[in-house]
Amino acid sequence: MVSVGRGYSETRAFAFLAKVSDEKIKQRREISKAVKSLKNKASFLDIGAGAGDTFIETSRYFKESVAIEPGSRMFEILNKNTEKYLAAAGRKNKDITLLESDWDTFYKENSKKYEGYFDLIACVHAIYFFKDIKKEISRMLKFLNDDGKLLIICATGRSQDKDFVHIFRHKLLRTPVVKEAKFSRIKKMFPKNCSEHIISTKLTLENFNSMDKDYLSEKNAPTNYYLKFAFKKFYDQYSAEEKKLLRNYLEKHKLKGGRYMITQKQSIYIITKITKKPYHK
Repeated sequence: MVSVGRGYSETRAFAFLAKVSDEKIKQRREISKAVKSLKNKASFLDIGAGAGDTFIETSRYFKESVAIEPGSRMFEILNKNTEKYLAAAGRKNKDITLLESDWDTFYKENSKKYEGYFDLIACVHAIYFFKDIKKEISRMLKFLNDDGKLLIICATGRSQDKDFVHIFRHKLLRTPVVKEAKFSRIKKMFPKNCSEHIISTKLTLENFNSMDKDYLSEKNAPTNYYLKFAFKKFYDQYSAEEKKLLRNYLEKHKLKGGRYMITQKQSIYIITKITKKPYHK
């Protein structure tokens, strides 16, 4: 995993995104299904835990939970959010381990310690950062026990408006646009032990002209953080062509009253570990 996010300060965008999208709700629902299907609930690993939305909610099902997050600013928020949760829930710190680390470092330092260890591994919108997706997923599977499950959530390659989506992903994540084709073929990479289904999420935004005006006039407007986060880190450097593409994209999703409802599709992959013994579904 590359060090995207180190020192990143636009974390208010995540809070804004949570208010205007049902993505987190649907993600929690999918993770809850995966948890309920597990034979054991002893250990959980979250790869790229971000601010802890997935991690904190899921950790309560397990006796031990580990989260890794490479972004320094995001790790600070993860730490604070986890401390608040532990205090409110009366849980002990020894139940939870937080590490400011990228996946490659974590794997190399813990390859023996955590081999065959975890009941559930979650990788939620973090798969984009891997150069060799098949190799890294295979590494993750080594950390699963025989009855464990790896859950991956990512944007699907079946999305419409791919030209815009590719530009968006490239600007935000600083990854090659060809990556979308790679992570949309995960099921083909693991045909014998991978299931996939698609969920739809909805994102509601105000009129683009109003968002654009807020960005220019009010430095701390929530839409300012969102525009910088979602459409380019430095929105004022967006080219005229890219801005036109953004407007055209939003116009396709216009609602009455000038708001926009953007429906996006996400793939949910559940991958199990193939062993010499028959594995449990």
